[in-house]
Amino acid sequence: MAVAENLFPTKRNIFEFICLSPRTVTRRVEEMSFDLNNSLKNIFGNFKYFSIALDTSTDRRDTSQLVIFVRGITETYQIFEEFVKVIPIMGTVTGTDVFLHLMQLLTELNLSLSKLVGITTDGAPSMVGNKKGTITLVQNEMEKFGIEYNLVKIHCIVHQEALVAKSVRLRETMDAVVNAVNFILSRGLNHWQFRQFLIDTEAEYGDLLYFYNVRWLSRGSMLKRFFHIREDVIIT
Repeated sequence: MAVAENLFPTKRNIFEFICLSPRTVTRRVEEMSFDLNNSLKNIFGNFKYFSIALDTSTDRRDTSQLVIFVRGITETYQIFEEFVKVIPIMGTVTGTDVFLHLMQLLTELNLSLSKLVGITTDGAPSMVGNKKGTITLVQNEMEKFGIEYNLVKIHCIVHQEALVAKSVRLRETMDAVVNAVNFILSRGLNHWQFRQFLIDTEAEYGDLLYFYNVRWLSRGSMLKRFFHIREDVIIT
């Protein structure tokens, strides 16, 4: 009632006569979900072509969640992009597991593999494996039904970049940069004078960044920042 009073103050009396028991609210939510699902089916049924995006991640309870997005275009060039579903996966998260859940969802949404033109994934081995990866299994399924395909396959490479950045030590470069950064930032007077110098020279950045081993993105961020204001560092 507090929400109704804030949103519709002139119609508060109407809301007082609406049953808002837990069972009623649950039923209404289920009806809304059913209606939304039917609306998506109608939209997806008009697709000329569509693509999907898949991502798997683990929640706080160590349950893997498969997230699926669908993007499609109709014959009249209307483009729709929808976040379709989050599917909890208990146990293993192999390419086969993801594939089976994906096929079930496509069937529920009346989406035919004959209209599939692209797949985007998070780049996990279960997605991109040559033999039992999800994409390979999708292509095998299309071949089984005689569907000609030329899928556009896009994979996120952030994870690979992070691993490469961690394995490529760049020891000499990192040691020199870290020593210079620590010399400036760890001493109060030096740090204050350096920041003031950057302000006076209208430098692109106002300070340097520390490097933290536990934060895998900090290596690139620190080196990039140092490179952009390297001349100011040399002068000071």
